[in-house]
Amino acid sequence: MEPIKRSSPEHHPCCPTSGSPPSAVSLAAACVLEPENLENRLSEIRDLARRALLRSERSDFVLRLHFRRSAKGEVSALIARESECCSFLTFDIKNIGDRLLVTVTTPRHAEAAGWELFDAFEGRTPEAGR
Repeated sequence: MEPIKRSSPEHHPCCPTSGSPPSAVSLAAACVLEPENLENRLSEIRDLARRALLRSERSDFVLRLHFRRSAKGEVSALIARESECCSFLTFDIKNIGDRLLVTVTTPRHAEAAGWELFDAFEGRTPEAGR
């Protein structure tokens, strides 16, 4: 499957080029969802992770998620919705054997927002930390 790519992060309103350090941009500031919708989405992501995530790997600004292949429809639909509200991220979905590999990349200047979302994709709650 082709990577889902959106607008260049340099032009996205979530990613300031001056002012506070870019890595300090929170997910609430980066995502275009209303706060209550953002919380619902994060809960949906964590729920999917609890039900279908086999393992995850983080490396710098990249998260690799290995989902059960049986969750392909749900994972693909969620990634499509996420690519609309968090256009600073890049998503790539591949079928690999009996699993679905989702690679999520966040730009350096939005790392805090990306890591918050990475936590949710790994099934972590905000209280659990990184």
